[in-house]
Amino acid sequence: MKTIIKGNKLLAKTLGLHANTIGRWRKQGLLDAATVATVGRTILYDLDLVLTTLPNYSIANPVKSQRR
Repeated sequence: MKTIIKGNKLLAKTLGLHANTIGRWRKQGLLDAATVATVGRTILYDLDLVLTTLPNYSIANPVKSQRR
């Protein structure tokens, strides 16, 4: 069964990231394959496809960016 995530903020919360990171990935085209539909300004994502699209990412062990 597919897990559908509604919106960038919820996807960011699910992955333990900031919503700006999701927006940056969208602009780069990294999440195009995982986008199920766009309804108005809301984007629907398939979580399984998001995780396969980002092979170096794991929900169990999210990588936080290091401050310099």
